[in-house]
Amino acid sequence: MQAIILAGGQGTRLMPLTEEKPKPMIPVLNKPLMEYSVDLLKQHGINNIAVTLMYLPKIIKDYFGDGKRFDVHIKYVEETSPLGTAGSVKLAQNIIEDETFIVLSGDALTNIDITKIHKYHKSIGADVTIVLSKQENPLEYGVVLTETDGRVTSFIEKPQWENVVTNTVNTGIYIIEKHVLDKIPHNTFYDFSKDLFPVLLKENYNVYGYITEDYWCDLGNPESYLNANIDIFQGKVFDKKYENILEENVVISEKTKLIPPVYIGKNTVITGESEIGPNVVIGQNVILNNVSIKNSLLWDKSIVNECSLDGEVIGENSEIEHSEFLGKNVIGSNVKIRKNAIFKKGACVYNNVSVMPESVLKGNVKNSLIKEKTRFNDGIIEGVWNHDITTGDLLGIASSFKDKKVFVSSNKTTLGIALTNLLASFYTLCGANVYMFTSQINSCRFFSSINEMQGVYIDENNERLQIHLIDNKGLNISSNVEKNIDFNLADYSTQRGKIIRINSVDSDFEYFLNASFPFTRDNVELYSDNPLKLHNVINKNGDYKETGSLAKAAVIVKNNVITDVYYENNRISSFNYLNLKLNIAKMLSLKEIYMPPFVDDEILEDAKKSDIKILYTMQHIGNSMHQVAKFN
Repeated sequence: MQAIILAGGQGTRLMPLTEEKPKPMIPVLNKPLMEYSVDLLKQHGINNIAVTLMYLPKIIKDYFGDGKRFDVHIKYVEETSPLGTAGSVKLAQNIIEDETFIVLSGDALTNIDITKIHKYHKSIGADVTIVLSKQENPLEYGVVLTETDGRVTSFIEKPQWENVVTNTVNTGIYIIEKHVLDKIPHNTFYDFSKDLFPVLLKENYNVYGYITEDYWCDLGNPESYLNANIDIFQGKVFDKKYENILEENVVISEKTKLIPPVYIGKNTVITGESEIGPNVVIGQNVILNNVSIKNSLLWDKSIVNECSLDGEVIGENSEIEHSEFLGKNVIGSNVKIRKNAIFKKGACVYNNVSVMPESVLKGNVKNSLIKEKTRFNDGIIEGVWNHDITTGDLLGIASSFKDKKVFVSSNKTTLGIALTNLLASFYTLCGANVYMFTSQINSCRFFSSINEMQGVYIDENNERLQIHLIDNKGLNISSNVEKNIDFNLADYSTQRGKIIRINSVDSDFEYFLNASFPFTRDNVELYSDNPLKLHNVINKNGDYKETGSLAKAAVIVKNNVITDVYYENNRISSFNYLNLKLNIAKMLSLKEIYMPPFVDDEILEDAKKSDIKILYTMQHIGNSMHQVAKFN
C-alpha cells in the first residue's frame, strides 16, 4: 500500500512557530513532526510515499530529500495555489501506483495500527475508511456520525456544543480506493469532509468509520504542541516512558538540577544554579544560565538568562535576558528580549521582533519594537494628564483594578475632582459601586482600612498626577498586583454600578487621631492654637516636629485596633508613636496621658516609673462610616 502525506498547510494556529518553518517540520523531542509519520509508515511496511506541498516546500524537501536516508522512497507534488485536502491528493493521482492507499496529515502525531485498519478496510469492502478518534473536546474537529456497523451517515464540521451529538472526530487519516479520486475535479479547491465525502454518501459509496483507541493528537495550537511532547515523555505514544535524555556534548554545571523527564539536545550548555524539568525539551546549541524551566519547549540556538519558564515555547535563535513570563507565552524565532520585560499570560511575540527593557507585552506582538513600559512606582502611577496619562489609562484601571465596591478620591483641585468623576463613571460602567469623595490621601487610607475597601486616590498639582492604587488595608498595591493592571483593557459589564458621594472623611480622620491619641485631658492648650493639627507631631524617626500641614499621618486599623501608623507614606510603628507621646508627656511634666487599649507593657512600665497615669480611650467610627453602613 502506498501513502500520501499532506504537508502543504500553513499552520496558522501555531503562528509564530510556523512563520518561517512549515508545521510538519516543527520539532517534537527534537525531531521533525513529519518524521514520526514516515517512521510509522515504515513500521507497517509502507515505503512508497508521496508528499503534497505548498507552504515553504523547500524546507521539507531539503530535510527528507528522496527518502533514502530514512529507508523509504519519497516523491513530491507541489500546489501552486491551495487545492484543499482532496484537491491536493487529486494532484498526486498520476504517481499513485497502488489501488489502495492511505492518506495521513503531516501535522499530527499518532501511533495508529495501520495494518489492522487496512485489514478492516478490505474485509468490509469499503471505498473509503475514515479513522476516527474519541476526543473530550470535539469543537476543533469534524464530527462523524456512523451506524452501528461503522457505515458513515453524516459529517458536522467544527460544531458548536449545542450541535455535538458525538465526540467521535475525524483524524484526517483515510484509507481510500484509487477509483474514488475520479470524483474529485481537477485543479479545484476540494475538501474531503466538506466536499468529497458528502458526494460519496449521496451516491451510496461504501464509506466507513474505524474508531481507533490508539494515540492521535492534532498539533493545532501551542498548547497541544507542548502536550504532545509531554505525552511522549509519559509513554502515551510509544508505550515507553522517558527519563532524562542527553545528546552528545551537553555541558551542565554542578549546581544545575535536572528533574525528569528532560530532553537536552547536543552542544547545549547550562550554567549557574539552574533547575530544568519536568517535561522540558531543549534543542541543540542552546545556552541557559540561572534558569528555572518546566513544562516548556526551547528550540535550537536559543539563549535564556535568569528567567523562570513554565508552559512556554521559545523559538529558534531567540535571546531572552532576565524577564518575567506569566504563562502560556510563545516566543518566535530570532526574537531579542532585553531585561525586565513582563509577558502577560498568553502573550505571543512573532519572529524578528526586538523587545526593549522593561516592556510589558500582551496579545500578539508582530511589528512593534517597543511596548508599553511598566509605569508603577510602589503602587503609584505618575505623569502629566493627557500626555503620560489618558482617559484610556483610567478605563484600564477601572477594568482591571476593581471589586464589587471601590472608592475614588482626589485632592480638592478642579482637575482632580473632574478626573475623580470620570474614573467613578468608568467604574460604574464596569459594574462596581463607587464611593466618591475629596480628601487628603491619608484620610483616604483611613477610610480604606476602616471599610476594608480598595480604591484609587488622585493627587493633582498643575496638571501633574500621582495616582495611588490602594488595597483594602489602606496600603499601596504590591508589585504582584501591579502586574495585573492592564491599561489597554476595557472590561465593561452588563450591570451598572452606582456612585455614592461621601462627606466628612477628612474631619473623621482628624477626630479619630485626636480622640484616640490625645496627649492629656487639657490638650487644647498643649502645643498650638489649632488643636486639630496635634497629629502633625508625628515624625518617621519618632521625634517631635510640627509640620504645619494637615493629615500627614495615617492609621491602619484592624478589628478596631490600631496596628500601624504612617507618616508621609513611611511606616513607623505604633510603639514609636505611643513612646513619642510618653516622652513629650515626661518633657512637659504631665501627670496623665491618654493611650489606646493595646498599649505596650514596656510603655506602661515606663509611665509608671515616671509617675504618669495612663487613661484609656475608645476609638472612633465617624460620620462617613455611618454613610457607608447606611448604603450597604
